[in-house]
Amino acid sequence: MRSYGLFDSHQQASRFADGLLLYPEHADSIWITRVEGASHLVWQGDDFGLGDRPAVIHLVDDFGILRSFTVADALNHRMHVDPRGLGRIVSALRLMADCGKLHPEDLAAWGAAADEFPVVELCGSNL
Repeated sequence: MRSYGLFDSHQQASRFADGLLLYPEHADSIWITRVEGASHLVWQGDDFGLGDRPAVIHLVDDFGILRSFTVADALNHRMHVDPRGLGRIVSALRLMADCGKLHPEDLAAWGAAADEFPVVELCGSNL
């Protein structure tokens, strides 16, 4: 049996499956051995400070599906959020917490995770 490896995206897996449709005589010899969920989330936007309700963070997964997360859920999935997006989320949480504008739910979630995002100070730097 030949191994085709892992696909990095839904698009790659779909192209492979479409190729199988062209050669159905080989389809019986191909098995799916492991299916995993999306492992990379790209920040699309959020609504920090725009209302009296908990913030909503919008992320797109590997399959191109827009997903909406609470602050707690986004922080729980932080290992899968793109670095730029995670930086934006953390920056917004810090700013809104300092200004007293975070919803109590968001403040509790941020308070539980804030120590995992230390502030690095560069003394004497002109950055």
